[in-house]
Amino acid sequence: MEIKSIEQLKEEVLESVITAFMTKNGILEQVIDKTKDTITEMVYESYDPTMYERTYQLRDSVTLEGATETATSVKYRVAHDTDRIIADIGGNQHYLVNPKATNRDVSKWIPDIVVHNKYGYYTGPGDGQFEGYQHHIGETNKLGETWRRPHPYFEKTAEELETNSKITKMLQSELKKLGIRSRIK
Repeated sequence: MEIKSIEQLKEEVLESVITAFMTKNGILEQVIDKTKDTITEMVYESYDPTMYERTYQLRDSVTLEGATETATSVKYRVAHDTDRIIADIGGNQHYLVNPKATNRDVSKWIPDIVVHNKYGYYTGPGDGQFEGYQHHIGETNKLGETWRRPHPYFEKTAEELETNSKITKMLQSELKKLGIRSRIK
């Protein structure tokens, strides 16, 4: 391709940047993978549950929501598809066993509960006092679990991507795959 003007060059570079973000295995998918890795580290590796079996649905529900491109930018939101988080009373997954709780199926609220420790907000009065398992943020319950502390994995992922220009390095790598050598200052 022959570039005949600065405007044409700008358009070609911008199109390549957008392609680097939007293609399969591009930057947006790498951001989702990084978020999932952070969830594994902050949530799943932080303790071993004793009252339920892990489903990994929290991690596996991370998705790209509303990615849009304009002439000058790519906007996206990494979020949870809560339809992929399913309550199961038999396995005590995303379901409260406390008969005093006002809401028993908490599957749709799992991300907010885990990220912001909004457990009592959704479960209502009486929960956390069932069979002597009451415990508070940062404390360990009688089973030795510390799951009731916030796990801000979205924030941590964003911080890690900004640190040492990781997102910039991802962009350079993707542009290189498109045949464009770049140096971004």
